[in-house]
Amino acid sequence: MHVTALLAEDHQLAAGIAQCPCVDGFAASVKIPLLRSARLLSLAVRDVVSSTFFRQEPIYVALASDGSPKSPSALMTRPEVMAGWQRITPDESIPFPDKFTARSILAFSLERPVRKIHRSTKPYLVVLPTYDNEAPLDAAEEAVRRTPLGEDLRVKGGHFDLYAGGIAFEENIKGQLAFLKRVLG
Repeated sequence: MHVTALLAEDHQLAAGIAQCPCVDGFAASVKIPLLRSARLLSLAVRDVVSSTFFRQEPIYVALASDGSPKSPSALMTRPEVMAGWQRITPDESIPFPDKFTARSILAFSLERPVRKIHRSTKPYLVVLPTYDNEAPLDAAEEAVRRTPLGEDLRVKGGHFDLYAGGIAFEENIKGQLAFLKRVLG
């Protein structure tokens, strides 16, 4: 969401690139199955109450899990998530927390930068996979249509296939480099 929001607000940026972005928190929220959504909402409310009234430490939710019954509550839980997540996280010597505060979920669904991207004055490349089980693909396509200088790069695979080790990685990087060369010279 950050690239889309920044391009809509900061007209000093030269350009923006987003890979299989989530550009509409509400659309992403309604994609989450009802039971998991209720569980995440419950954690979010508990986090707000416990931190506000009892000054307790934040409650954290994992970004990714394998979706098994024994795994922690997580934002992304489809079977392909863990393999993709492991490809994009740095090696163990670099601290990279796989978590966020549960209270963040409450604000997430209200974030809808796709509705403001029409204000952008700069080139915007959105790399879109064939399918996306994590971020709403139709919302990302809408962001491209709404952006005055928006364009898309279609690549094979799913959400995590754009990253190192994925089937679309090379095509993704070549497309981004060509875009940067064209718009930045």
